[in-house]
Amino acid sequence: MGLSAFNRMRERQMAQAKVTELEEQLATLKGEFIAFQNDPEVMKARIADLESGEGGQNPEGDQKPSEVQPINYAGLKVDELRAVLTEKGISFESGAKKDELLVLIPKE
Repeated sequence: MGLSAFNRMRERQMAQAKVTELEEQLATLKGEFIAFQNDPEVMKARIADLESGEGGQNPEGDQKPSEVQPINYAGLKVDELRAVLTEKGISFESGAKKDELLVLIPKE
């Protein structure tokens, strides 16, 4: 086998490994999205994030952003923490434990 054939084979193997990794990430994100959709507490946490977020948007206008209670992330389940991190655009390892996920959440 020539060097160029070896390089092509190696590139193909690396590409396949990357495809497999991305497929696993996609499956994880799909699971997290489904968990988010089916979990009212996570949805409430997301709504609270949006209400206290940028722009100070208040759909009802009767609650000030300062009145929103801070979220107790330590009380959330691992799936809920993953959903929160995903919504905030924070990446994490697919097998991360709860303590590892809590460290990734920015202080508010």
